[in-house]
Amino acid sequence: MKARPAGLTLVELLAVIAIVGVLVGLLLPAVQAAREAARRVQCGNNLRQLTLAVLRHEDTTATFPPSTTGPPGKWSYLAVILPYLEQANLQRPVDFSKAWFDAPNLEFLQDHPLVVAKCPSWLSTQPTALDNSGAMPLTGLLAHYLAVMGGKQACPSPAADPLTVGHHPRGGCCECQGGGWAVNGVMHAAGGTRAAHVRDGLSNTLLIGEFAWSEVMPQRWWPVGESNGGGWSYGGFNLMYGINSLPTAPALDNDRSFGSKHPGGCHFSMADGSVHFLSENVELTLLRSLAARRDGGLVMPP
Repeated sequence: MKARPAGLTLVELLAVIAIVGVLVGLLLPAVQAAREAARRVQCGNNLRQLTLAVLRHEDTTATFPPSTTGPPGKWSYLAVILPYLEQANLQRPVDFSKAWFDAPNLEFLQDHPLVVAKCPSWLSTQPTALDNSGAMPLTGLLAHYLAVMGGKQACPSPAADPLTVGHHPRGGCCECQGGGWAVNGVMHAAGGTRAAHVRDGLSNTLLIGEFAWSEVMPQRWWPVGESNGGGWSYGGFNLMYGINSLPTAPALDNDRSFGSKHPGGCHFSMADGSVHFLSENVELTLLRSLAARRDGGLVMPP
């Protein structure tokens, strides 16, 4: 009887390859899910660090930082809290008495991303508006955690509406053209909010939201609080729409919804320092109430 040659036949080899392929197909989604879970945890930790820095600012100055400092600097809240993030290497070379778009501030900061302000689930670089030229180079300078300026229903708001939105708090052009400026939240363009002003309770009021989903672009870079010639906010947004939600018409610049690449929702921090992952199914009326510091909506975040 003829002995069978050692090794696998072609049919057996193909069967082994098919089995390995099936196993890889089964394991790959699990590996990807585990990696995304780790990125989501890191994202929450980044937001927690920023929130703690905001609270250190409030503890030191007795007020929460504004979403934008206004003229002449027009710096974002992220630039304001640099001393409380232990980012002296970014803080010292910057002349905060001048604007973000003035040299040498512009030249220095264009080469220095704020890593803790980036969601790890997003691309390492995105198109970024560094100036008013219209160019959108790929950079790692975007910030994915923006101030929640407040809840919004319309602009301008009716006088009796607790979700107050109107013209820029310091006046100027554009009125509601960019979506208006909510001033009923904790960190907004008018500034000066104290812990005692948050009458709904610090644990019931949104502070910072994640803005890292498909509608993240185009966007300014992390030091920018507002545009250098119009009514557009970049350090924070109004809470006008639901999480990961696209309106039926194009959203105005100040109204683009918070969201993330994490499946099912995005992170928010509260004014007491806690961080929550809120579902994209949370009702919009509840989100708007959580965004306002004194609308009477005493509800815990879901």
